[in-house]
Amino acid sequence: MSLEPSQDDLLQAAASKTYHRIEVDREKAPDKLKPMLAHIHGHLFDPKLNVNRLKKACGIRDNSVAIHFHSAVGQPPHAYISQCRLETAARLLRDTDLPVWKISEMLGFSSIQVFSRAFHRWCGQRPTTYRKENRPTSSVESDNGKGKRDAFADPETWRRAVAGQLRSDEAAHLVYRLLELYPPSRR
Repeated sequence: MSLEPSQDDLLQAAASKTYHRIEVDREKAPDKLKPMLAHIHGHLFDPKLNVNRLKKACGIRDNSVAIHFHSAVGQPPHAYISQCRLETAARLLRDTDLPVWKISEMLGFSSIQVFSRAFHRWCGQRPTTYRKENRPTSSVESDNGKGKRDAFADPETWRRAVAGQLRSDEAAHLVYRLLELYPPSRR
């Protein structure tokens, strides 16, 4: 039995905030749109998911549904689906070592080129550049003895933390490491 998480586990973990967002939007949406948001939640990474299939799956024939969707959640359905996928992609790029082509495939993009263009339009960086610049330990020079850099052991990171100068991902990494060392049950 492997202790390494499967790709599906990594995808579900990276998508957890996105799924929560969809659920919050679904609770606030008018009844007419709730089935669409439920379908998006259940099929977000299906490569065949598009607005026409979404409408068909939900039994909606009204062409004005995109306008209603936009007014309820702030984006048209296609942009909403793309935003959800790309938010998840950013987490996977930042938090895993999965190859970019694999992330593209897992998220339902038709090719790595389509994914790379969409990601670049979304955040202004190519996926590989984003990964290099947004890793939690990217600015740390110390080594944890396992060949991986560890922000937890770096005095400069702690100085920046006390001064409130950490990026949110670096701060989150420190919190996770503290919780590993001092779990709630040991306090």
